[in-house]
Amino acid sequence: MNTINHDNLNTFLQLFAHVKDIFLGLIGGVVAYLVKYRKEKEISIHTGQIIEFDFMILFTNMILGGFMSYLVGTLIDPHTTGRDFILGSVGISSYAIAIFIESKFAKIIIDKIFANLDPSIEYEREAVNDIKKNTKKRGRPRKPKGDSDD
Repeated sequence: MNTINHDNLNTFLQLFAHVKDIFLGLIGGVVAYLVKYRKEKEISIHTGQIIEFDFMILFTNMILGGFMSYLVGTLIDPHTTGRDFILGSVGISSYAIAIFIESKFAKIIIDKIFANLDPSIEYEREAVNDIKKNTKKRGRPRKPKGDSDD
């Protein structure tokens, strides 16, 4: 008689958990596209433009939603309350999250890479931040405390 290998079962259950995360993101991607398509369709009624359903954009939204949902799913504890809601919401807003990651994290990573190659970049950045802190909104440098014109 065959017995169940618990290692294989645990691997399968972990894989299934990731598939569920990706599936929630895929559904979120579909919802995001359908909402956008519906809005464009309402506007097109008033403007007279013809809006066609684009399966390529739908497919792209699904892939992006699934990928973002998988990424966020790896960061959230599996026993967190509302985890599925969060992952579905990530799928819906995956395009905005991708734009945010591209704008913020790419800059951070590039700064870290170049700071490791040339440490003087970090000193220059600190000097620029110090100048920004000591500058008022009008653009004039603040006088250090204790200094007077007398």
